[in-house]
Amino acid sequence: MKTITITKRDGKAECSEDIGLTIDLLRNGTYDVEITQRREGSTKAQARLLWMWLSCVQRETGDHPTTLYKHYCREFLTSQETVYGQQVSVTGTTGELTRKGMAIFLDKVREDVLQRTGIRLPLPGDRIFEQFKAIYG
Repeated sequence: MKTITITKRDGKAECSEDIGLTIDLLRNGTYDVEITQRREGSTKAQARLLWMWLSCVQRETGDHPTTLYKHYCREFLTSQETVYGQQVSVTGTTGELTRKGMAIFLDKVREDVLQRTGIRLPLPGDRIFEQFKAIYG
């Protein structure tokens, strides 16, 4: 199987190699071509940040990070779906989020922690972040 990457920006497509040449070099036969859009998932850095935050909250509240994670997934990643003809609540995970979706999730968690506990969770650009990372990272 051959994979060719096509990137389209501002209405122009760029290919990782010459598609015409690739087709010319194929042996005789019938071929299926499938084009799927890549999904840019959340980053490892975003996941690490979340778990550092949850560890910090644990230290202050005693709530286990995994329990907090499940709570926030249920709080912010639950949708109504139809299963066997009935509406049910389905809870997603952060692994299913795009980078932008994870950024939104992190913002919601950060705001909720502040509202519930008064804890101001730092962002990577904040001046105290390195100190925070040394403790919780």
